[in-house]
Amino acid sequence: MNSPMTSGALEGIKVLEMAQLYAGPGSAMYLADMGADVIKVEPPEGDHIRTMYSTPSLGRQSKPFQVLNRNKRSVVVDIRTPAGREVIYRLAAHCDVMINNFRPGVAERLRLDYPTMERINPRLVYAHLSGFGDVGPMAHKPGIDLVIQAHAGVMASRRMPDGRPIAAPVAVADLSTAMLLAYGITLALLARERTGHGQRVDTCLLGAAIAMQAYQLVRVQGDSNLPGAAYALNNSYKCQDGEYILFSITTDKHWRALCAALDLDHLVDNPAFATFDQRVQNSTDLFAVLEAVLGTRPSGEWIKRLEERDIPCAVIQSRAKALDDPQVRQNGLVIDVTDPAGRRTSMMGIPLKLSRTPGSVRSCAPKLGQHTAEVLQEAGYTLTEIQALAQQGVIRLPQEG
Repeated sequence: MNSPMTSGALEGIKVLEMAQLYAGPGSAMYLADMGADVIKVEPPEGDHIRTMYSTPSLGRQSKPFQVLNRNKRSVVVDIRTPAGREVIYRLAAHCDVMINNFRPGVAERLRLDYPTMERINPRLVYAHLSGFGDVGPMAHKPGIDLVIQAHAGVMASRRMPDGRPIAAPVAVADLSTAMLLAYGITLALLARERTGHGQRVDTCLLGAAIAMQAYQLVRVQGDSNLPGAAYALNNSYKCQDGEYILFSITTDKHWRALCAALDLDHLVDNPAFATFDQRVQNSTDLFAVLEAVLGTRPSGEWIKRLEERDIPCAVIQSRAKALDDPQVRQNGLVIDVTDPAGRRTSMMGIPLKLSRTPGSVRSCAPKLGQHTAEVLQEAGYTLTEIQALAQQGVIRLPQEG
């Protein structure tokens, strides 16, 4: 087998990212991790997420910004000005991909819509994401992850003891949209190899949130007997040492193995639990039996018994523990990144492994406007022109320090 190449799969692909917050920058992050040259275009005040949830140890930048904008170059352009839009046109002429999350109608008003950009660069892959899609009565509403969770049915499936709906503890819509858009961009680049032309790629937070519930959405139709969140054999149990464990039993083979592991062999022949459907139907009674037994021994002993019988199981860890978990670390799923000031941040690694063209984290998130002059020079601007644009407030050059 040949040794791996040092470059990523998307080396040579240039991306113009005109998106803020989570989903759009997250999509560009996945491309940058695989070697794409991502130019992040920011307004003069910077991406909103730069200072959201800011951490003193990272100066004025937030940890979410550090993760989502690694491997990128930052350019500050005021696209509200005609001269600013001209900068975008010149940059886009040499790019393969443009990503934006403008609300419907904004791109047209700014003349940064697909027909305009296609005339400038017919090979451009124009990737657009929105909150609720580009058509329909809610198309112009702002798309925020929590609002999408509420509208898409995600929150209704999670409730407090008093019945109040609560959001999922992760940004389901934002993060899944980022992956979905990166997937669409990659497909469009592949199609361009055959056709020679770019195309428009669209997705939305609502669409991603619906897609993430593909399994659950089947349940609400007709007589489907899929188990719910309280199903006894896909649940968590408190052990004697106060730790919680979880196991997932989906087959009769694993059901019999579970009964053996918990010294509950008599349940195998119990008519109430003989089949999958009966175990779902009698889940409340089954949960009570399992809860009583699992509380009699420490979590480590139960995990050992379950693993000996090849039953899918785990101790429920905190995020802090998961961050330093040996399995996570040894697979490179969390890495430590040190910025130029010597500040270290632990963040997600590269979850996708390619044997010949692997991804990598090559640089920290950029300072605001750090690469403005560099990128504009690459697009053909002279230093005199760059200084003039800066004096006019069209672009911003990096601050000292």
